[in-house]
Amino acid sequence: MMIARLSLSICFLVVLIFLLGDHDGVNCLVASSNGNLRLNQVPFIFSHDAATGYLENNIVNRWAKTQSTTFAGQLDCGSRGFDLRPNALGNGGGVVMHHGDVIVHEQVHDAMVDVLNWTLANPNELVIIYVTDCEGDNCEGLVRDIFTNLTIPFISDCEALQNLTYVQAQAMAAKSNKGMPLAIFGCVDEQYDPSIECYLTTTQSSISNSTAEKVDVCYEPASRLVPLTKFWSYLVESTSIPLHTDDGMLWMAQAHWQYSVESVSIGLLHDSSILLDESKSKTNAMLVGNITSNAFKYANIVELDNVCDGGNKILTALRKVFLTGR
Repeated sequence: MMIARLSLSICFLVVLIFLLGDHDGVNCLVASSNGNLRLNQVPFIFSHDAATGYLENNIVNRWAKTQSTTFAGQLDCGSRGFDLRPNALGNGGGVVMHHGDVIVHEQVHDAMVDVLNWTLANPNELVIIYVTDCEGDNCEGLVRDIFTNLTIPFISDCEALQNLTYVQAQAMAAKSNKGMPLAIFGCVDEQYDPSIECYLTTTQSSISNSTAEKVDVCYEPASRLVPLTKFWSYLVESTSIPLHTDDGMLWMAQAHWQYSVESVSIGLLHDSSILLDESKSKTNAMLVGNITSNAFKYANIVELDNVCDGGNKILTALRKVFLTGR
């Protein structure tokens, strides 16, 4: 009994430190719930198209680059997961990464070493590597080989997620002896909605029966309400019910703008970029307030562009609301 009370007291102190801004308290918070929280009930921040942080800053990459720094830099900024999009080049080119048709010439092996250096230095943080959109011959097999060589545990059968708790996932990841990295092939419900665009074009009719196109821009005071209303309505709806309670799959709310050819063309005319669209529309900054005001009922993966614009504040808010409130 004395040991149990001492453990509870220690946990209380760690939680208090966490509430003051130290993220290590998440393990104690989950443990205090008897370790029964499933992995898909615990909030994570993921970096959207994380590999683009390795792209150079130039005009060509402005509409491909969703992150401002490397994987390790994104983890420092609050990210606890990545959507890793490998590309097996063949002909001795190794396995690099991509964002659509844009090739990111950084080897997956080297990027994973970045992650492992970070997890070694931050052993209390579980980091998820979500492998998706693997391109090229034997892409997934080559990526598995990289993970095996680096001793990164991975899940390739979605059935392994059924009833998998956060504590069990930690134990699996800790087998790496390099902190807690855990790779998952697929097994994420992304809840993708292509209509959540920063630049919304609508056709309007006039009294003379002529038509004209109106563009609402997510950061311009006169028109930002229209795209921002769609943005927040999507997030509220996509977090309104607990998802995948039966199969344990991870699930995502994409808290970032989507882009079509048309919206990129309009963005070019505004001399903007993906990173600037996020910072000028202040979506990451507003996300903190919406989380703390309980606008979202449930959360698992919250995916961001420009994670270094307020990512740690968002992570702290998610953990306070969805872990301390349980």
